[in-house]
Amino acid sequence: MERRRQFKCASCSYTTSSKNILAKHCQSAHQGLKPFKCNSCSSAFLKKSHLSTHCQSVHQGLKPFKCDSCSSAFSRKGDHRRHCLAVHQGLKPFKCDSCSSAFFLKSDHRRHSLAVHQGLKPFKCDSCSSAFSMKKDLGRHCLSVHLGLKPFKCDTCSRAFSKNGDLSTHCRSVHLGLKPFKCDTCSRAFSKNANFRRHFQIRHLGQKPFKCDSCWRVFSTRANLKTHHQSVHLGVKPYKCDSCSRAFSSSTNLKKHRQSVHKGLKAIKCDSCEFPILIILIMNRAHNSLTLTLYRMSQK
Repeated sequence: MERRRQFKCASCSYTTSSKNILAKHCQSAHQGLKPFKCNSCSSAFLKKSHLSTHCQSVHQGLKPFKCDSCSSAFSRKGDHRRHCLAVHQGLKPFKCDSCSSAFFLKSDHRRHSLAVHQGLKPFKCDSCSSAFSMKKDLGRHCLSVHLGLKPFKCDTCSRAFSKNGDLSTHCRSVHLGLKPFKCDTCSRAFSKNANFRRHFQIRHLGQKPFKCDSCWRVFSTRANLKTHHQSVHLGVKPYKCDSCSRAFSSSTNLKKHRQSVHKGLKAIKCDSCEFPILIILIMNRAHNSLTLTLYRMSQK
């Protein structure tokens, strides 16, 4: 069978078998040509059909394509098909060469490689210090964080989300109690496959894919890497102790400091006078109870 010709983008590594699709890619990705603008938000699209789908799903809440295996619903038939193949059939042909991660979409595999293993995040937010490996992630961040746009609302509670996938995960885990992704090594179960993979890589494989650019330290989560960078290399320690002059980069470290150093001590001021009062919480392990003791501290 004759192999189909591949058309490669001159500006990036994108390839396709269609010359028309390559032209549309160049117009949207590199020329910024998106003539179809949404009247309800700042989103813009290359094709009129994409604008129509956006309006129906985001602003009208229409999701006609429902999954037969779970409560997920989608505005596009292609998204429904991808969900069924990736989530319920486990089809993830794009495997990472550096770790055990696998993806259904080539774009997700590329995003993972750029962000996790290469540390490339060329799309920077103008309003904060956040940076992203993909342009659409930056757009989603700006809409949800800085514009407060969370169009996907839960019908059961007041929660709202910037992504339809996050809403589906919330409904399955919180309201339905579904956690289909179970770990064979331990008893943990997860509502998202990504959380299960992260758990298995960290807890059972001991992987630490997040490397610090300023030193040799490696971390299992991006949040831990960010905390390390802010505290060690930038000196940012926003969590201050009320009982002494110590400050910490995370609330967890502050809590540990209070428990170990001050043993539950916390100084407050009396409402009737200016004398400081020391609150001491003493744990009675035999009776599993807390004893509250107040001491007036003499001013010197």
